[in-house]
Amino acid sequence: MKKILTLAAISMLLLASCQKKESEMTAPIPPSAESLAIDLDLFRTDETKSLGGAADSFEYVSVKIVANWLNIFDNIINVPVEAYKQLIVSAVPVQNGKGWTWTIDYKDVFNQHYTVTLYGEEIEDKVNWELRVSRNDGAEHYENFTWLTGWSSKDGKSGQWQILVGPNDAEVLVTADWAVNGKRDSTVKLTYHLDHQIWGIPRLFNESYIIYSTTTSDATYDTSIESYYNHEGLGFWKVNVEWNSVTGAGRVMSSSYFGDTHWHCWDQTD
Repeated sequence: MKKILTLAAISMLLLASCQKKESEMTAPIPPSAESLAIDLDLFRTDETKSLGGAADSFEYVSVKIVANWLNIFDNIINVPVEAYKQLIVSAVPVQNGKGWTWTIDYKDVFNQHYTVTLYGEEIEDKVNWELRVSRNDGAEHYENFTWLTGWSSKDGKSGQWQILVGPNDAEVLVTADWAVNGKRDSTVKLTYHLDHQIWGIPRLFNESYIIYSTTTSDATYDTSIESYYNHEGLGFWKVNVEWNSVTGAGRVMSSSYFGDTHWHCWDQTD
């Protein structure tokens, strides 16, 4: 009898120990919004009058390199990206079994109401993430649609997102592979995965990617992109772009487009 009681006591101690460890869990930190979204706003403008003879360089980047990516962010994945931005700013994590849940309700600029839930759970050396979005007003109705899935390293320095098209098309549209090195240096590689046309984005855009970075080859600039895209059915071209996020001045290198390996510059866009 004494042995049975001892085993029972040990079992209770182990159970108490496990419960204590679970209750003392700390929530992982969600990746920053920059792991999903990149800042290409400079190239939204068609004001090229201050660029002089370099207008062709700026227009090439705006129209051929980033236009499809701006379309993707503005018209296809704008809901989950904005939902994630709103959530990580204002939601408070709540322990949920082995993981954590962040939940918010918010209205967008069009007064459309969304409920957004992020679930994060540490598994071995990674944190797995799922972002679910619900909408119950307006023309669209969907409940707990898993729009984003991904993972991040426990140290928060790298990870990947998979972004689906939407509730009516659960294909993977874009993957975002991201990494940070210190407070300033960061890189996000966006890869497009659809092999059919959507929102005016041609089928040939499939397998295109853009690498957005805060490192450059010249200290005059502070932001760069490397683009790989199919140029009007002629094949995939690789293009490098660098610019100054404050002045708007920049440059582009594309041997396929310009016929040389030189940088082609534009002055500030304001």
